[in-house]
Amino acid sequence: MLLHDDQHPVERAFMAPVRLAERLGVERLTVTHLCEVDMGLLTAAFAKVPVLHPFPAVKAQRVRRLCEHLTRGYGGDGARVWADPLAWVVLARLRELPGFDRQKAQIFLALLGKRLGVRPQGWQAAAGRYGTEDVFLSVADISDDVSLGRVRQYRKRLVPEASEPAWSTGPAAAGPAQTAG
Repeated sequence: MLLHDDQHPVERAFMAPVRLAERLGVERLTVTHLCEVDMGLLTAAFAKVPVLHPFPAVKAQRVRRLCEHLTRGYGGDGARVWADPLAWVVLARLRELPGFDRQKAQIFLALLGKRLGVRPQGWQAAAGRYGTEDVFLSVADISDDVSLGRVRQYRKRLVPEASEPAWSTGPAAAGPAQTAG
């Protein structure tokens, strides 16, 4: 989830950790294991059809960098990133994570507040427009099929091709990697 992006349909992105664990032969993924696993094996696990991400080698490297950062800065415990009473501190910590820009950090902060009940002081303001209740702008606003549809409608209006990349429909579609499911 931490590394979800708009280049892969959300339903498949949320299944990626489960599939990655299966492919690596572990019951549960840990930051420590992802730091220690052979990079070739990690990349192969991302690349196996159906791919876990359209650019498996790039995503495998990002996962490794993220896990290394969490190990160095937070003792391998990702929850420590948001274990501060002030949202601005949490937002700054999220922005330091490899692969997180301001928008992704704000969306993740909104996800923490709206879906997981992690609400440091000022979380809605720090999350910007993504912290607003009853909007359908991002993954933070998805709680069921109806809200998923509303977020997709918003994304189509924002950037018509952003809601569902053409290559995500299957191996017959042109794209960077096979996505047969």
